Amino acid sequence: MIIQANLFNRVRRNSNQFVIGMRANLHNLLLLSLLFVLVGCTTFLSDNQSDLPFEDSRSKKVQQVELSLISNEVNCISTDSRNVWIATVAGISRWDGDREGWFHYTKEDGLANDTVNAVAVDGKWVWFATDEGVSRYNLQTNTFQTFRSIDGLASDQVSSIAVDGKYVWFGTSNGLNRYDKTIDSWAVRTRKDGLVSKKITTIAVEAEYVWVGTGKEPRDPRDRWEDPESRGGGVSRYHRATDSWNNYTKSDGLVDNEVSTIAVAEDSVWLGTQNEGVSQYNKVDQTFIKTFTKTDLLKSNMITSIYADGFQIWFGTANAGVHRFIKPANTWIHYTKDDGLASNHVTWITVQGNKVWFGSKEDGVSHFDKVSGKWKIYRQADFLADNDVRDITHDADGNLWMATVAGMSIYRPQARNWEVISREDGLATPYIMSVHIEESDMSNKGMDTQQIWIATDRGIGSRALNGGKWTFYSPPQSQIEGESFVKAFDMDGDVLWLGTSSGPAMYDTTTQTWSQLATPDGGPDTLVLSVLSHNGVVWFGGLDGIWRYSVADGNMRHYTEGLPHTCVNVLLDTGSTLWAGTR
Repeated sequence: MIIQANLFNRVRRNSNQFVIGMRANLHNLLLLSLLFVLVGCTTFLSDNQSDLPFEDSRSKKVQQVELSLISNEVNCISTDSRNVWIATVAGISRWDGDREGWFHYTKEDGLANDTVNAVAVDGKWVWFATDEGVSRYNLQTNTFQTFRSIDGLASDQVSSIAVDGKYVWFGTSNGLNRYDKTIDSWAVRTRKDGLVSKKITTIAVEAEYVWVGTGKEPRDPRDRWEDPESRGGGVSRYHRATDSWNNYTKSDGLVDNEVSTIAVAEDSVWLGTQNEGVSQYNKVDQTFIKTFTKTDLLKSNMITSIYADGFQIWFGTANAGVHRFIKPANTWIHYTKDDGLASNHVTWITVQGNKVWFGSKEDGVSHFDKVSGKWKIYRQADFLADNDVRDITHDADGNLWMATVAGMSIYRPQARNWEVISREDGLATPYIMSVHIEESDMSNKGMDTQQIWIATDRGIGSRALNGGKWTFYSPPQSQIEGESFVKAFDMDGDVLWLGTSSGPAMYDTTTQTWSQLATPDGGPDTLVLSVLSHNGVVWFGGLDGIWRYSVADGNMRHYTEGLPHTCVNVLLDTGSTLWAGTR
């Protein structure tokens, strides 16, 4: 696979901020390197997961940490059978199960805004609620369409989404929207239509009802004597058959009027609040039957997300991790960062088969496997393996290969994604000093694919350009004196011309033999920093000036005069003029 989703061949796509910087600086970086080598989110999902045997896996620790997200600040997660959509403050991160890789979407790709508050999957569509309207992504055409207040939204500040057959519900700061997909029509509901508040925080749908959680509306600064209760808050329930509303507040048994999350289970509706815990509503009796708070079983009253998962209910909190309620056993399990969560500030919970996904405020995403009890954490991608970039080259497709002291980074401009190759991917060492890609015609070597070669502190390595296993070659002491630290190299046919910590050298890829090239004083006694091969001449730049090696007769000449400094990097321009960069 070219793109994997674990610690092997990690692929990351750029964040919006980074791409802007890359476009401005990549050209300069390339030139420089040549001369001087270098919860308010709601998505309702049906309870169709299988009921799995309960296992208390609190003792299980994180198995892997993957750097793949566009941001660590996660607002919402939504899944289907093949994809995981993660809404963040910097755009969307998507795990694509078909292509087995991570892809990222920002305003540059068509999102209304990079701050995405909610995401919901709706067949061929994926809906995104942002601070500047709603965006709809077409999975078939890979295109975005954006809706704003001018199109019918009650407000451009959208907090929540729920898909409901032919309708899609949107919660905003100024009321509730219902979008009819069949006729492309928008309807708005506010307090005058029956809502308990126009500040919508969360939405959940079931067969007969739509549950709308709200908070108190902002205070009117012009009204000094405003009654706080007049600002509304609570939960509104919409009855489809009668087109009517019922409102529930603290006076009806709701633990608090600031409702943050709602989950509909088979026999109950679970309502989480911002500061006062959880209320359980019995769907048969249509009454509030239980309250769960910090004084009872919860470790926190600040409830951010609830998910009904068959006979289990998951509760996310703002400062105390996750609670897992096993209804048949009447058992509560508490998970924290010590058990495997990315953070104790959980912003969202969703379930995809055997996996439970948890978004966090500032530490990325974690998922828990209900069968194995293992955890995995996903955090923001670093893009570059390290900021210490030693060399850059490009392949025929325009992809940039960057050698760093902590591995190889690959940037693919057409796909706008990143890959980082590290020791876990087969590198013998992550310390890479130089990178070179063979010419495309490999027929003379019996190869059907190009090879990429790297210079490292342990010799040289190669693999097929399109992937595969790395092979590393270190010179024996009998052929190369001193250490096998290769600082730079160039390739000419089957021969690699090497700059090592012990002087100029060569490696024949056909015979797999190493040779030390004697310097004019007769010994390999200097560090070589750069190598350039052109028209039968190989130039070596290093701590003691420049060497010119003639391939035809093996003659080596040494140059120091005219150089401002003897520490040299060499470059040949299109006019065959040799440029020497020094300290």
